[in-house]
Amino acid sequence: MQNAPSDTETIGLTYNLGSWNVGFFSKRVGQMYNDNATLHQAIPIDPFNITNLFFNYTVPRIVAPVGVDASGWRSTTSPTATRSRR
Repeated sequence: MQNAPSDTETIGLTYNLGSWNVGFFSKRVGQMYNDNATLHQAIPIDPFNITNLFFNYTVPRIVAPVGVDASGWRSTTSPTATRSRR
């Protein structure tokens, strides 16, 4: 089939430790062909590999100051009072 690889394979490994995350993925794409309407398999495209290595760090959530909830609303007098946008 035109522009479809004969096969694909992927292998990967990830590791999580606290806020850190590391991973490795490798993918192989088999031979493909590009053709036109009159000549099939006219242009062979060689197999290739794609490799991805990544490191991630998740930044800890910042705690809001006393009197401000996560949405950014500040209490004016008490927790049950009407809230105003700051």
